[in-house]
Amino acid sequence: MNLLRGEFAGWHPPALHASLYGSAARGDGSTSSDIDILVVHEPLAAESEQEEWDDQLARSGQMIYRWTGNWASWFQVSEAELGQMVSSEHSLIAEWRRDAITLVGSSFPTLLRRVR
Repeated sequence: MNLLRGEFAGWHPPALHASLYGSAARGDGSTSSDIDILVVHEPLAAESEQEEWDDQLARSGQMIYRWTGNWASWFQVSEAELGQMVSSEHSLIAEWRRDAITLVGSSFPTLLRRVR
């Protein structure tokens, strides 16, 4: 967990929130399971910002694979998109509430209060 926290703490631009969820968070994954990671970010207005963000995810994904032998599966949203997911009662919100282990940023419950 500390390796992941250190990796995400060094991101530029930083994530507003990142958390582990799914089988890795619950501890019931296998050697073939992916590592599900929720990442909440500021809006990415310019194409160059999106490219920089995507490169950052790719680099971190490679590091995670080297450390664990499992691929990262990213679910990335802006705060506004997360707010829309909450409003529409998206099924992943319940899973994140149940499983999310915060890696960087505010806790998931705090983040939810902010986006409502």
